[in-house]
Amino acid sequence: VFRARDGYLAIILVTDDAFKSLCEFIGSELYLDSRFESFPARLMNGEALQTDLEHPLRQFDVADICKHLDEKGVPAAIANSPDEIFEDPQIIEQEAIITVEHPVAGTMRVADTPFKFEGQNALPAMHAATLGQHSAEILRELGVDEKQIDRIEKREASNREMMAGFSLAQAK
Repeated sequence: VFRARDGYLAIILVTDDAFKSLCEFIGSELYLDSRFESFPARLMNGEALQTDLEHPLRQFDVADICKHLDEKGVPAAIANSPDEIFEDPQIIEQEAIITVEHPVAGTMRVADTPFKFEGQNALPAMHAATLGQHSAEILRELGVDEKQIDRIEKREASNREMMAGFSLAQAK
């Protein structure tokens, strides 16, 4: 992931031609540097590569870099910040974000499955389990007896009550 003038982008520089295309676009001759002459060399010198590409890439906008690299067949994509994800045209077009109701946090927007198949039924829009929500079920499946499960649940309820009024400010 690299920083450009107006944001971040991910570029896949596996092939030497891809690396050369990037270098030529940003006006750099790094592809001639022996530290970066091959994919294994670029991997071994990753920190130096990142550092050496940082300044030249900041002279360009993300969209311009992606457009050029796309024309050259070099895989590149905008790396959204968390705030930008919900407004990304591709995310919106693919309906990659769904809304779910969480019993504690309320209405939340979360990522849907990364792939969809024709004829696939919609997946249930469910929230992540809360801490301990399925503990008793799992313990039963593991063969733990009901008395032990009851003791664990009572202890956890007591711990939750004790921690309910606790804050980090009090710990100082």
